[in-house]
Amino acid sequence: MTSQHAVPVDWFMNTKSFTVVCPNHHAEPATISSFCSMQLKDILKILGVLLVPLTLGVATTVLSMQKTHLSQENRQKDIDIAQQQRQQGAYLADQAEKERILATYLYDISMLLLSNNGTLDKGSIIPSVVRAKTLTTLLQLDTQRKRQIILFLYETKLIMRNNEQPPINLVDADLDNLDMGLPKSKQKLYKIYEVLQIQLHGASLVNSSFAWRRLDFSDFSQTYLTNADFTWTDLSHVDFSYALLSKTDFTNATVSKAIFAYANLSGSNLSDEQLSTTLTFQSALLPNGTTAPLKNLVKNGDAEETCSNTSTGSPLGCPLDLQ
Repeated sequence: MTSQHAVPVDWFMNTKSFTVVCPNHHAEPATISSFCSMQLKDILKILGVLLVPLTLGVATTVLSMQKTHLSQENRQKDIDIAQQQRQQGAYLADQAEKERILATYLYDISMLLLSNNGTLDKGSIIPSVVRAKTLTTLLQLDTQRKRQIILFLYETKLIMRNNEQPPINLVDADLDNLDMGLPKSKQKLYKIYEVLQIQLHGASLVNSSFAWRRLDFSDFSQTYLTNADFTWTDLSHVDFSYALLSKTDFTNATVSKAIFAYANLSGSNLSDEQLSTTLTFQSALLPNGTTAPLKNLVKNGDAEETCSNTSTGSPLGCPLDLQ
């Protein structure tokens, strides 16, 4: 049998070479000078030769993975940038189109007014044409440009109340989120600004704002004013009859001689003190959820108390003798 020589540990630690036994069972015991014998440095050289490509392979794999990951990140960045550019391009195109629509509208109506000496013939179809064009244009614009149209119509006296020519009918006009309030920088001087006696009968003005404005004698009858803002607004003699005013803010608003007949004031913060200064709020749905009688009560909180001691009432829930 082929004998194999174990290498003592102390010998291995104190020599620079050791014996490597060949696997061939016919071979003689290997010695330092035998064919199968190698020095430690030779083994290290072989290991070095083997480790170099292995290391290179691992490094190449790692670098390849990093490159792939970086490529994916760059590709995603390119996709994001391209998407942002498309969105920016679409936004700019949309803004340009809205600006074109606004400019075309202002030009067309201006030319129409100039050709009619700045007035509209009550008996002609021109007011109907202006109304149709106005409603169609409003549907295509944002709130900022809608504001410009409303100011234009007002300044040309097409929606000014109590003027000599008939105002343009804006029933069903989409004016939601319209902001006609004064900027904060001008609010302290609001009393010096021109009164807007504006005619917006029947328009949709949900979430709109007229804060710090003077709207004396304006017409908001049958309008949709849910969540509207009338803080610090002068609403003297304003007509809110049949208007939807639920959750509307009337903080510090002046409502002297205003008309709230049949209006829906549920959830609004119109106070008893403010209601007492109005011209009428008959049959209105009051902030506390009760319905006002056909004849005004001084305080909306008294409505239930006034009607609670009777079993005979009108369809509004209050005695008929209150009329």
